[in-house]
Amino acid sequence: MLIVDIMRNFIAFSLLIYLLAGCYMPNDGNNLEEEGGNPLPPDYEITLPEEPEITTPATAPSEEQSVLLERIMNSLGNMALTGYSSDVTDAMKEYAKENPAKNDDDRLREIESYTHEDTTISGWFTIPSEGTITTPPDAAPLDISFSVDSGSGKAEGCITMSHTSESMIIAMNIYNHIPSGEDAVESISKGFIYQNMDSTSMKVIITADFMDNGHKHTLYYRQEPKLIDQETGELDEGALCILDDENIEYVLFGFEDSTPEYVPLRTPTTEESNLMSAIGLSMAEAGTEIQETILRAIESTLDKGFKDIRYSDGNSSVEGSLSANGSETWEATINSYMIRGTNDKGDYALQGEATLTSSNEDGYPLPFKSIRAEISNYYIAGKDGLLITSGTIYQEETASSFSLNAADNAGKPHKWEVNMTRTSDGSFEGTEVFDEANLIPFFMRNQY
Repeated sequence: MLIVDIMRNFIAFSLLIYLLAGCYMPNDGNNLEEEGGNPLPPDYEITLPEEPEITTPATAPSEEQSVLLERIMNSLGNMALTGYSSDVTDAMKEYAKENPAKNDDDRLREIESYTHEDTTISGWFTIPSEGTITTPPDAAPLDISFSVDSGSGKAEGCITMSHTSESMIIAMNIYNHIPSGEDAVESISKGFIYQNMDSTSMKVIITADFMDNGHKHTLYYRQEPKLIDQETGELDEGALCILDDENIEYVLFGFEDSTPEYVPLRTPTTEESNLMSAIGLSMAEAGTEIQETILRAIESTLDKGFKDIRYSDGNSSVEGSLSANGSETWEATINSYMIRGTNDKGDYALQGEATLTSSNEDGYPLPFKSIRAEISNYYIAGKDGLLITSGTIYQEETASSFSLNAADNAGKPHKWEVNMTRTSDGSFEGTEVFDEANLIPFFMRNQY
């Protein structure tokens, strides 16, 4: 069974978790069991909303309803769920830095209550044996309850995963959330997202009370696919969508039971090339702002003769450590940076971590030894770049990747994803996808 048309810009972060973590098995609550141990009590009580009574058959959505559904799903998924889940991940990562593992037998962390910036977490998680925590599966098995109170809204819920039971549950209540970006609704006064997934089944429930274009709306969505015929693989997608009390034919996840048809890679059209160039310009502008902010923090630290970087100028903050041999040669480990500002499209944010040295040269996509950058609502007025509504950039010494959601000047959404790895002979290999089209990667076109 293959997931196709994945989420139409919805909860991309959480489905990526689902795929990366190996398709977790569900259970009836967030009560997971460690191998050889006793069931751990749940930290967060999950209360599923009551399903509306259905009295009319489903009808095809109007064009206006289709656009509205896209906007609210994008607001709940790519913006609210992705943002708040990233806040929880950052809190776990910071706790792990403050309480590092001494050995492989010292990786479980039990937390009564821990607060990092706008996020408070409790429960337990596992420090990975290798690498850092960049997504919740890195810290699995885990059972984390959380609350976030940020400038964009509030959220509370739980993220629960177990390698031994192979399950994943995410539940999140959202309050007074103001999404950013053009492809979003005005506000969400109350929302709820629930996912319980495994390799053979999935249950998703989404509700929202929200405003768009000055009008109040309500949404109830439930999807619970079921196998109808074991021999043929026939599947009932099990979708129910109630928008403003109307029963709408809308399926968030599409499924098929056969291998997708192979589509040869192709070169981009002129229009696609122009759009990618514009998105790339915005990405480069964001990278320049990140680099300049971090360099200011390093210069301030060098001037004061410190080793610990603790920098803040009101709109930006940088924390990390500095290994310096004089003022000309240094290496900086940036544990976290946060840059906030305002542009013609509203408030924007750049955050993540990085390493860089005084000998760093220009690289792709950004001139850092390593970096993770989360981009939200980034746009530079007067430039030829496009608005990056949300996105992530990763770069290491031999590998780089980015996944960027953008909006063109007409407000149409676009998605550009690139993965590239440096081979032993110094060339690159990888993939490039733009608006679901598999392209010959720009760094491999001379091979075709």
